[in-house]
Amino acid sequence: MANFVQTYSVATTASPAAGGTTSGDGTYDSGTEVTVVATANPGYVFENWTGNGVPVSALAGYSFAISANRDLVANFTSVSTTCGYHEPRNGNDCGVRNGYSRQFAEVVYG
Repeated sequence: MANFVQTYSVATTASPAAGGTTSGDGTYDSGTEVTVVATANPGYVFENWTGNGVPVSALAGYSFAISANRDLVANFTSVSTTCGYHEPRNGNDCGVRNGYSRQFAEVVYG
């Protein structure tokens, strides 16, 4: 008598696509511990993993025992840096104002 093992697939995508990369896609035997990993590109931060639009993990490295096909989306948020109390004079260079150098940078989530 043949003994067949049920297999399931994992597919990952990044949203937005420019936000980063994902890994862990493949076909796995039922019950296998699967880890998917999201890596943010410069200018983005990892937000969470979702499945069918529902958050499933806030960790970039998400592990689970597979028991069904999974389509997972790694969500990224863009990040920009501004100089706070005055605009940068030379691109991203906050520079020196009145002899004092900048003491902080404000992070803005877009």
